[in-house]
Amino acid sequence: MRRALELERDAAAAATARAWLTDALSDPAVISGPARADLLVMASELVTNVISHTRSRPRIAVSCDDDEVLVEVGDDSPDLPQVRDLEPDRVGGNGLRIVEAWSRRWGVERHPDDGKTVWFTVATQPA
Repeated sequence: MRRALELERDAAAAATARAWLTDALSDPAVISGPARADLLVMASELVTNVISHTRSRPRIAVSCDDDEVLVEVGDDSPDLPQVRDLEPDRVGGNGLRIVEAWSRRWGVERHPDDGKTVWFTVATQPA
């Protein structure tokens, strides 16, 4: 199963992505409970990064197999994301730290057209 969606470039993009992922992963035999909630938070962080740091519309895709769920968030910017050092007084800026800590694996792939995709995987966790 693979599904993809291009989101609007607006303040509701992260919420739209969460609702879309909730629908796409509605089968509790794939992922449920805290693992599903973590996946939604990580996807929200990546979509928010696209809105905050690029001028493009976010693209999101999800696919799964027996072992893991893969979420990909793409944009048209050539700038690679950076995991920032932890600064206790800073508001925001920790999205990639969350993805790094909560995901099974994560990474960034550059596209030939100068865009990129930031992706992460989580283990399937059936109910």
